[in-house]
Amino acid sequence: MAGYRLALRESVKFINEHLSVPVDSLGRDALINSAKTSMSSKLLFGEAQFFAEMVVNSIQAVKATNVMGEIRYPVKNVHILKCHGKSTKESQRINGYALELGRSAQGMPYHIENAKIACVDFNLNKFRL
Repeated sequence: MAGYRLALRESVKFINEHLSVPVDSLGRDALINSAKTSMSSKLLFGEAQFFAEMVVNSIQAVKATNVMGEIRYPVKNVHILKCHGKSTKESQRINGYALELGRSAQGMPYHIENAKIACVDFNLNKFRL
């Protein structure tokens, strides 16, 4: 096992030093083509171009540079919410934070722009005195 682990470490080291290419040096078209290739066997094949562009835009939106100047792409910062009953072409990328909730009453609006959200750290329930 020790020999296999050593071979694994050396293989990864060789790939990183000689075969890998930084993402920033690739053009946008190469990134979109690689996203389309990875989706070619999925159910999204018909809309591969649409979703490939969405994937590339999403990953570039979470791009971060640390204090040492290293560029990171934290994939865990990209979340996917699924809504049943809609077309795949109705998918959209939201820059920010989205919550998958329904309206609590029929009279409530479907969409609000420039909303202000209060974040409180205490209970808002009424108490009897």
